[in-house]
Amino acid sequence: MTDNYVQMASIPDYLARDHTRSMTTLKLYAPIQQSGLNPYDARVKCDRQKDGPLCYRQMGWIETYLNDPEVKAALGVNPQRNFESCNMAVNQAFMLQGDAMHNTPLLLNEMINDGVRLLVYAGNADMMCNYMAGHHSVLHGWTEQWITMRSGKVAGTVRSAGGGGAGAGNVTFVTVHDAGHMVPYDQPEAALDMITRWIMDIPLTLDFMELTAPFGGI
Repeated sequence: MTDNYVQMASIPDYLARDHTRSMTTLKLYAPIQQSGLNPYDARVKCDRQKDGPLCYRQMGWIETYLNDPEVKAALGVNPQRNFESCNMAVNQAFMLQGDAMHNTPLLLNEMINDGVRLLVYAGNADMMCNYMAGHHSVLHGWTEQWITMRSGKVAGTVRSAGGGGAGAGNVTFVTVHDAGHMVPYDQPEAALDMITRWIMDIPLTLDFMELTAPFGGI
């Protein structure tokens, strides 16, 4: 068997009893679940009877569409399989194992050192994957303003490291303004701008007015 510390590099406390992690996880999440707000978007309330277990009724629409026999056939999906936005049995199994308490950033060092660029983003209204934890977990340093190329809108803030300052960085953390967990749904222009720049290695901190001709058509 692989050494536990190597196998689960982010879990140096693997010898701790499982129920301790589970109880701590439940205590951390209980106040959020009981707040009456959407834990993925603190700006709106959640009625789970109407909005579903994840507080997004749109998830139900997606499930209905993807489970349509004609859609399954078009996608080449086994007709016996059903799509679920989130399998709650699997979700609870992770929660009860204290999965949310694992210090996963420790797993990133080797990947980054191997040359894999890392982009992490969070909406500033997302409680579950909140930007404050992301700031502390991924990067420390200066925060700069991010302005979209097409409309010139202030879309959020950026912290970046590596890449010699000429590109989007080797490790970049983005806070997206006025967005919850579903950033492309809440801020489609900003999401497209972010992903486009990241793929093309264009700094998110670069004001679109300063872009030179090769980048102007994006």
